[in-house]
Amino acid sequence: MHFAPAKITNIITFEESEVRAVELTLPLKIELEEGGKKNIYPLFDVRERPGTAFVARVFGARSGREELRTYTCSNFRAGVLETIINDTREIIDEHRGSNTSRWWQSDAIKEEMVIPVRVDLAANGQYAVLHDHYNRGDSTKSLRLESDPWWCDKKILYLAFYTGLTTALGPIRHMAAQKFGHPAMHPVGPSVTLALSVRKRSRLMFHEELKELEKRFPHNFSYRVVLTGEGERLENHPYTQGRIYRRVRGGTFEEGGIVDMSSLYEIIGDINEYHVRMCGGVDAYKDLLCGLASTGKTPLSIHAETW
Repeated sequence: MHFAPAKITNIITFEESEVRAVELTLPLKIELEEGGKKNIYPLFDVRERPGTAFVARVFGARSGREELRTYTCSNFRAGVLETIINDTREIIDEHRGSNTSRWWQSDAIKEEMVIPVRVDLAANGQYAVLHDHYNRGDSTKSLRLESDPWWCDKKILYLAFYTGLTTALGPIRHMAAQKFGHPAMHPVGPSVTLALSVRKRSRLMFHEELKELEKRFPHNFSYRVVLTGEGERLENHPYTQGRIYRRVRGGTFEEGGIVDMSSLYEIIGDINEYHVRMCGGVDAYKDLLCGLASTGKTPLSIHAETW
């Protein structure tokens, strides 16, 4: 397994000790040892699609040693890896292993710091490529964006819970860079809605950028914020307060469980016309499926990444 020294070139702290975005820049060349010999290889970033991930070697606060972790990229710029990381101490059971997120939020993370990122040597042995990680066995568990002609006439709903925004940002930024396919790929382009659920305003990530995208592409992109914390307010922007959908009775759909979907349906209209892409906790995903079933709704497709 080979690694390239990716340098931290930007850190955006959205909430101190809680959530930040980290940008890494890959070198143009790296030295790798292969067959007992060290050689210099050109390094190429050949990610297949937005929404894939990279693998980094980082420090585990609990284990006290370096560990391999996978991070979804929030952009699709060649040579630049950006990801959003939050402190997961509250949601990860201590028996599930090391908590690397605590280290990412610490003062140890500084610009110019080097993070080892996994790369692969090309089959011809002439150059190295960034290791592009995604779920190859089940596409419904990956939010990797489909080919450019596919999305240009679709209705797509991104449901993002907190840092689940990361998996939506890469595809949305890519579509925006293509002017949402208008007019090169389609006379109208897609209808893309991002519904982002966070507890409080201080945890909003890339909020101004997303508002600006909505202003630039009003016919193709809609950005809606859902604030779940009591007393939270967001002025001068359409939002929902409370929950994007809410379980009102426990159990699965078959067991009589009921999920109130009214807030979500106010945001997007007829979900039967949408391709749904969701990233959040596994319970939120189960509630989504239960809510859809209890209201007799069937989206065109559902892909979900859960934790």
